[in-house]
Amino acid sequence: MVQIVQDIWWHIDEIYYPKKCKRYRQIVQFFTDERTSNLNFTNKYFFGLKVYGRNSSRKEITFYEKTIGSEYYIVLNLDLDSFPQVPQEIHKNSNYHDVKLEIEYFTWDDENNFDKSITRVQRIIGYFIPSRLNEHEFSGKLHPEFTIKLPRGWKLEDSKKSEVILVISGINDQTGQFFCEVLPLEVVSVIHEGGHRVYNCLSLNFEAVNEKYSSSNNHSFIANLYYTSRITRYSLFISLVPLAIGASSLLTILYGFICWIFEDWVFKIGEAIGTGFCIIILSFVYFYISLMKEGYHFDHSKRDFWLVSISLGFWIFFLIRPIWEQILLKLGMI
Repeated sequence: MVQIVQDIWWHIDEIYYPKKCKRYRQIVQFFTDERTSNLNFTNKYFFGLKVYGRNSSRKEITFYEKTIGSEYYIVLNLDLDSFPQVPQEIHKNSNYHDVKLEIEYFTWDDENNFDKSITRVQRIIGYFIPSRLNEHEFSGKLHPEFTIKLPRGWKLEDSKKSEVILVISGINDQTGQFFCEVLPLEVVSVIHEGGHRVYNCLSLNFEAVNEKYSSSNNHSFIANLYYTSRITRYSLFISLVPLAIGASSLLTILYGFICWIFEDWVFKIGEAIGTGFCIIILSFVYFYISLMKEGYHFDHSKRDFWLVSISLGFWIFFLIRPIWEQILLKLGMI
């Protein structure tokens, strides 16, 4: 009973809203004569698992759960008759079938788990210019080839100098010694797919790594993928507009308060200006919501909502000021 892995690569979709989670698609191709195959998940907190046979007459593969000690497995039920046989020109054993699977599932992250080593200044900068350190953990045989898809309005920290790092650590099964290897991955291409940036990452020493961690069975290891994503300049500009709206409204309120204290000052802001501010705010709200519906993610959307709502409420109150002044005058309150 043998499984000979031919190819593995990973597609990673980062999802930041409404909760931070990840969508994984693993493509694996192997030769086998087994009718079952085990999937070992390093993260038990996953959902939405689907397994498809890419070259099978049966599109979706059935599976069931299995626990052996502390190890948790998903056991795939492979109907080998639905997969093509391996030609003898490729492998001498004619009993092997060529199995190519697409494994899709989601995991979620603990958003309260942040890096406590960063300084207060870095946190303040990060509040206005959001960035995220992304980590992914893999086990089993590995090809150092990954595709990373980020939400709209986000990019790798610098696509030309980006540090996408693969850290492989584990135990050498022959010597029993612990090992740790850091592999920098190169961003070989950036594709714009429906407004999303899709990065194809590959090891600079692909063949050696592929032979060591995919073809060899002498290592039991865990691989961790690290990279930093950052908001784009366009999204940064959009996220700063609510702050500008809130600041302008606050300055106007302060000006009116000073005029009220010093009675010889005159609070003069025409209705045309107030109406113009209301139109600008309502137009921005429509534009902002449209971007969010299209998949753009803004880290402080709740803050932006309250800033814009309070500012809009102030300008509406300012526009109807003559009405409530007349009402108070008739009531003899002013």
